[in-house]
Amino acid sequence: MTTSWAWLVRGEVARAAAASMGGLLAGMLAIGISAWTIVTAVRGRWWIGLPNEKVFIAVGLIFATITLADWCHKLWASVQ
Repeated sequence: MTTSWAWLVRGEVARAAAASMGGLLAGMLAIGISAWTIVTAVRGRWWIGLPNEKVFIAVGLIFATITLADWCHKLWASVQ
């Protein structure tokens, strides 16, 4: 995932995705959450809405599923 983040911060999204889809997703989430919290801090109130447990659980499950699927795909490709 480190390689994926390194490519993402350089604007190389395709290379970031090739390195790790989970890393790309985590990096994009980090960028989005950072922007969201900065806007929230500037406004002094939650922008778009208050953080919700269900949203965090759903995002976590989606992230875990994509990461595991990507790892399985790469493992399968390296065996063949």
